[in-house]
Amino acid sequence: MDKLIARAKKVAERANRRLKLQKEHENKRKANEARKEHVAFQKLVADDRRASRAQEKEDHRLGPLAPRRAVGKEELETYGAFDQLRVIPPTVPENHRIKYWNIVEKDRVVVLKGPDRHKIGVVKMLDKQNNTVLVEGMNMLPVKVPDAFKSLEPNQPNVIFREQPLHYNDVRLVVPLPDPETKQLRDTIVANIAMSKVFHDKREDEKRWTRYIKGTSISIPWPKKQEKEYFDQLADTRIMDVEAVTYIPSLLRPPFPPTVIDELRNRYSYFRTRHDPEYIQKVEQAEAAKKALEGATIKTPVQLLNKKLREEKKARGKPVLTPEIMEQIGRVMAQNRPELLERVKQPQMDID
Repeated sequence: MDKLIARAKKVAERANRRLKLQKEHENKRKANEARKEHVAFQKLVADDRRASRAQEKEDHRLGPLAPRRAVGKEELETYGAFDQLRVIPPTVPENHRIKYWNIVEKDRVVVLKGPDRHKIGVVKMLDKQNNTVLVEGMNMLPVKVPDAFKSLEPNQPNVIFREQPLHYNDVRLVVPLPDPETKQLRDTIVANIAMSKVFHDKREDEKRWTRYIKGTSISIPWPKKQEKEYFDQLADTRIMDVEAVTYIPSLLRPPFPPTVIDELRNRYSYFRTRHDPEYIQKVEQAEAAKKALEGATIKTPVQLLNKKLREEKKARGKPVLTPEIMEQIGRVMAQNRPELLERVKQPQMDID
């Protein structure tokens, strides 16, 4: 038996080890794929930048003899624009994603990199899979409109300008704080943000915490959330039906059906004084069957004695503390704990 248990234990350990190795290989594979995607994306960006600079140098060197790189109306409109897939960065592995975001939508931030650096804008959207944010009106790039959208809307332009994502570390939070000298509010860039203890709200299924300026006790308020808009649905009850009076109380009938009492209070509770006749009849039948069974069975003298003692105890009822018993308890307490008696006498001496 011991050999079987040891063999089963070794098999379980071997299976756990194999499963652990498979998970490690899978995580490495995902990390390598993500790294390859990022390398390919960065290579594509670098190639585009290199080609653009080469064309710019060639146009500057040739001057009037520079070749026309766009022919036709559509090419002229889309010249210099980016494809849809070109502006979407690859996703970041889960172990490299930001866990707690201290910058959320409707926050005011300053851009640190790109053509709009040192400008302040409002966060429009978060992309937690890529660790990026969209700042309203910042990092605008021309993007080619896909042919599928053009087929739906014939008047759709060939190129649209839209915000491109910025990395989370390329923006800083901007908070209005009072100036120490003038006492007037001015925009302050928060370089580092500290967090309080994270609280998990089970009802809302979300995590909450307070953000502070690191090294101080100044809390940074969260932007106000927009209230949800509720629209009437076909299954909703109309307001006139809700406000309609459908019940008028009367002394001739109870305010609610008797069956509701059984839902509010246990129907067979020990503390309930009023029971249904059916329940009383059922209990009486059970007691009669029990007595009949007791008469048919043979009991030992000890069982008979215990039954007699229980019946006597039940006949006496609950014990009552008489004055004699209370006096006896007081004597025992005074004998065993004389300091208690001194505490009782002390207030009487002070009053006199």
